[in-house]
Amino acid sequence: MREKALLEYFFEQQEPTWKQQFKNALMLGPSLDEDDMVINQPSLMDALFHFSLITWKLVFALIPPVKSFGGWPAFFIALAMVGMITFVVGDVAEILGCSL
Repeated sequence: MREKALLEYFFEQQEPTWKQQFKNALMLGPSLDEDDMVINQPSLMDALFHFSLITWKLVFALIPPVKSFGGWPAFFIALAMVGMITFVVGDVAEILGCSL
């Protein structure tokens, strides 16, 4: 019975709202293997990666949901974020190269 409720929850999350995106970014919970329809409980490594990357998850939760306005705001905001991260990584690589 519990597995059925979890499967229903995961299917409801296919198109999350903006509020749900932030909840998903902060929440560590079971994941669904969509190929085999098996629910996997989080491991220690999953928890470590989740908490070490939580800042990035929250930053990318700022992207609007894809279902709003045909997905165009999500596309352009995601493109801008990728551009900013590329710029930062390029600068850090340049500084590292100069210091070495």
